[in-house]
Amino acid sequence: MIEGTFTLHNTPSMKKRAFNRIVAEALREPLHYWYHHFLPLHFTEAAKKRYSYTVRSLRYTRRKRREKGHIKPLVWSGRLQRDALKKYRITTNSKRGRVAMWVPWYINYDTEKSSGENTVIKKAEMLRVIKPEIEEMAGVFARAIERGMAKVDEPDQKVRI
Repeated sequence: MIEGTFTLHNTPSMKKRAFNRIVAEALREPLHYWYHHFLPLHFTEAAKKRYSYTVRSLRYTRRKRREKGHIKPLVWSGRLQRDALKKYRITTNSKRGRVAMWVPWYINYDTEKSSGENTVIKKAEMLRVIKPEIEEMAGVFARAIERGMAKVDEPDQKVRI
């Protein structure tokens, strides 16, 4: 979960309901941005370093390279990547936004060796967001708020976005 606060200066007066509508619509944009720009990065070899993924065992890595011809994280057969990037739904209100993806059932189960080391929590790895991404999405959100506020011409006007 990413939380933050924002302050608007020199804004026209408006009904709270109209402002909440602007915020709810503006929250959709950084979520779309994350889904289309950052989620696909989680399925690349560079993601291991970028997102500090759990190190996989040498045995697993060798087997994956031999059988599948790649060592992309979170990808064995490609089903998780294919499903996650195929269908999603974004819901928002004035307080939070959510991305729902249709993914295989096994994303919710942790993978661990019998010794207990190298536990891989695939869901957490797939949803991990780093500081530069948060900052970029905050910028997308701020621009969306500005566009919504610019549509307000008169005080207390109902706003449709």
